[in-house]
Amino acid sequence: MNSRPLQLELGIRIFSAALLLFILFYFGYYTYIGMHWGLREGSAGLLVSDGILLLLLPAAVLLFFFKAPGWWLLMIGFVYLLLSKVVLVLANIVLSVAGLFTGQESQGIGAADVFYILFYAAVLLIFSLPAVRQASGVFIENKRVSAFWKIFPFALALYLVYFYVMFQVSFAW
Repeated sequence: MNSRPLQLELGIRIFSAALLLFILFYFGYYTYIGMHWGLREGSAGLLVSDGILLLLLPAAVLLFFFKAPGWWLLMIGFVYLLLSKVVLVLANIVLSVAGLFTGQESQGIGAADVFYILFYAAVLLIFSLPAVRQASGVFIENKRVSAFWKIFPFALALYLVYFYVMFQVSFAW
């Protein structure tokens, strides 16, 4: 017997299907570009930096079928995306205030960065709602450790691995 409200179930499925399609089209586009024109300098860094989206691929599939690991992967992925965008915006603000940007780069954060931060925060807030968690098969109310402390360390570790890999890739080129 299904205890999930139909609208909630439909919303989760639409979101996970849209996420899956976005990831497939995104990497399909880069595969097409790479096959027809070859990968240029800096392409490896782009693929590494966007590799987090590959973590969201199984998250979207598992979430579509209301499996709890999909919710956990989605939360880790979006905490990582939010953390990286906030760090980027703060770094841009510091560099801009210090006068290390010149010309057009000194405009600070753009509307796109603010949109991404709001979008990532909205996804995290919506999927943190008890009804959405329970519909996804996640029950954490009786746990001694908050869900945040189960998600944030993995997202932070993923972010540190990303920095290490990007550092190595930047010296390889």
